[in-house]
Amino acid sequence: MLKNYSRFTINGEKADGQSLKAGKDYECQIIIQGANQTGATLKFLAKKLITDPDSAAIFTVTGAAMITTIGTNSLTATFVISGADTDNLESGLSLIYGIQRTIGTQDAVVEEGKLKIEASVVK
Repeated sequence: MLKNYSRFTINGEKADGQSLKAGKDYECQIIIQGANQTGATLKFLAKKLITDPDSAAIFTVTGAAMITTIGTNSLTATFVISGADTDNLESGLSLIYGIQRTIGTQDAVVEEGKLKIEASVVK
């Protein structure tokens, strides 16, 4: 994890440990403050196992799907976890997520945690 300050929220609440209702859209935001963020890109992944390759992620958000504002010493990105990505996941499934920041050739994990999928009565 970076020594910079970062905060990742889903629908305005701290992301780690949240339950997501299958089939519902969730607005996410990450704020990173600290070292120079110029040229930064982000990648969000959610996997069943930490050992799974990135290609096996349940869902991934990168590039143009992230609306990003970059300042010299700050970065704010917003994106959506689409209900289509969680609609067919089984209730009770635990996912591990990570957000990777890349500047040039330097990759760093800025946030990681767990999410739980819950069944939705109404879709």
